[in-house]
Amino acid sequence: MSKSDATVLAELRRQGGLIKTVLVELRSSECLTDHLHLQLEDALSSLGLAAEQIIRGGEHDFTPDQEK
Repeated sequence: MSKSDATVLAELRRQGGLIKTVLVELRSSECLTDHLHLQLEDALSSLGLAAEQIIRGGEHDFTPDQEK
């Protein structure tokens, strides 16, 4: 794994942890709507898939899409 891949992987894990923290906080304060819950779970899933790609050494391009 390259140094840049390791950096991206660490950031993906950090962001996943932040999202999990937000989910817990919103659940405990009963502010979590079904829609927001689904969006946060989708974000976690996407982060997990991206992390798997890096770990497996697959080709990846995580650069944001440019708006047209």
